[in-house]
Amino acid sequence: MKIIKQFTCVLLLCCGIAFGQNSGKINGQLAFPANPESVLLQLLSADGKTLIKTEISEPDGSFTFKNLLPGNYIVIADDEKYSYHSEPISLSPEKPEFTISAVLTKKSTQLSEVTVQKKKQIIENRIDKTIVNVDAMITAAGGDAMEVLEKSPGIVVDENGTITFKGKTGVAVFIDDKPSYLSGAELEAYLKSLPASTLNQIELMTNPPAKYDAAGGGGVINIITKKSKARGFNGSATARLRQGKKGSTNESVNLNYVEDKIRIFGNLSYSFQQPRNDLYIYRIFKNEDLTTKSYFDQYSYLTGKNNSGTARVGMDYYASEKTTFGVNLTGMLRSSKKSSDVESVLRNAALALDSTIIARNTTDNHFSNVGVNLNFRHDLEKGRKITADADYLNYSNATDQRFRNFVYQPDNSLTSQDEQIGDLPSDIDIISLKTDYSHPLKNDGSFETGYKISISKTDNVADYRDIVGDSQMPNFDMSNHFKYDEIINAAYVNFNTTYKRFTFQTGLRLENTQSKGNQLGNEVKPASRFSHNYTNLFPTVYVQYKLDSIGNNQLVTSYGKRINRPYYEDLNPFISPLDKFTFYSGNPYLNPSFAHYV
Repeated sequence: MKIIKQFTCVLLLCCGIAFGQNSGKINGQLAFPANPESVLLQLLSADGKTLIKTEISEPDGSFTFKNLLPGNYIVIADDEKYSYHSEPISLSPEKPEFTISAVLTKKSTQLSEVTVQKKKQIIENRIDKTIVNVDAMITAAGGDAMEVLEKSPGIVVDENGTITFKGKTGVAVFIDDKPSYLSGAELEAYLKSLPASTLNQIELMTNPPAKYDAAGGGGVINIITKKSKARGFNGSATARLRQGKKGSTNESVNLNYVEDKIRIFGNLSYSFQQPRNDLYIYRIFKNEDLTTKSYFDQYSYLTGKNNSGTARVGMDYYASEKTTFGVNLTGMLRSSKKSSDVESVLRNAALALDSTIIARNTTDNHFSNVGVNLNFRHDLEKGRKITADADYLNYSNATDQRFRNFVYQPDNSLTSQDEQIGDLPSDIDIISLKTDYSHPLKNDGSFETGYKISISKTDNVADYRDIVGDSQMPNFDMSNHFKYDEIINAAYVNFNTTYKRFTFQTGLRLENTQSKGNQLGNEVKPASRFSHNYTNLFPTVYVQYKLDSIGNNQLVTSYGKRINRPYYEDLNPFISPLDKFTFYSGNPYLNPSFAHYV
């Protein structure tokens, strides 16, 4: 039993290992008939009917497909100059990694007849972004935004819905050039409820230009939705049923009406999911001299049911050929119930059993989001234009937790049990105003500038109580009330020009951040306050050189500076539990981190 009491003191000394099923990987090296260059590669199911993933090879010809499930695959390359078709590749738990050497075949250029057809490519490379054309991705039909992202180059989505972009977390997701302000389960639920049929393009930016917020070291994903201008009334409906160990459904309705100077559009969607996860954590606790102190094995079986619905309604009023006013209303409701059955086995340094803890934990979560956007666009003379947006967003979250733990000795006798409940409501309000101006220049150049202010207020409560008999006793050590306010002022300039086969783009963004936190305290814990105020410059530089006159092959280099600001929960100094043995606590003295990307 001494080991149990020491866990929270030595937790930071432990190391954990989690095992997942989608850890497969296919590595490859392309062999070119001529000079190496970047080529679009597609990973397909072995029958060639299902697109699993796309990737763009590195300039030296290397490529990797990550986070693959066991199964049979083929890799193909099919661009304007080269082709390749691999033999079937089999991945299994026993052999999760495979390496291929791909010899590309140069396509013949002999023509007997010329027929000109305009075909939209799946992938387009620009100086500051990679564009995925969703309509050109045939397998996107009937899917959702999350599935399109999973098939996009450089994107990996793990079993928990976390998005990484070229190996980096902290990706900022935008919808029509507006930050979603969503993360984690809420972002996953929203993207899975957004039908692929409503998407036009996905812009992937590892080093975003100065126009975008400097926050987010993982880059920016900008999802651009369709805006039909077909006159009259039109709409579509989709429904999907997926059956694995548990079933899931996605349904959506899209409506669009255009008449004279008015366009009205809307989307309603609903999804139901039943996720299941197995988690294994192995920890070794060390003494000060680094000898082994104890061992900890934890196996968790997590199940849940998620219901989510989203709505988007908007109207554009075309006051003239050059002026447009618009309003958008968005909303989301999500409820989820999760349960986890956890068995933790504690052993001493000699591997003798010390005790076993059985945990029965449940979480009931209700999330809602409401957004209002007012926008304006005016086209000036000679290609100049000015835009303005005003946004209000509210995020409300209510979480009820229950932790039940039963401790057994090696002879299976029950020696203790405890129960704890938690009520965690939180509310976030965001107001954002921004304006942008663009001015075309000669040589296909452009100049852009803009300003943005974002004001956010967060109110977060954690009320924990211990169950003693039929009574509920407040746990003041874990309960807290945390308020956090943040104001960000930003201005930017961006310049782009072309000279022969060279394209140059440079930008500079200035951001000032003012934040303050207020931990209200309780009967046991004292109140505390903190504040931060800092101003930073974020330069970006891009250089592109076209290896051929039509730009099929390019060399691009870029530099950018980014910032990672601590989230409000990272600044909250109170302890929050994940389970009986795992806690996290914020640090109010955390400073933002900066990254330079080349």
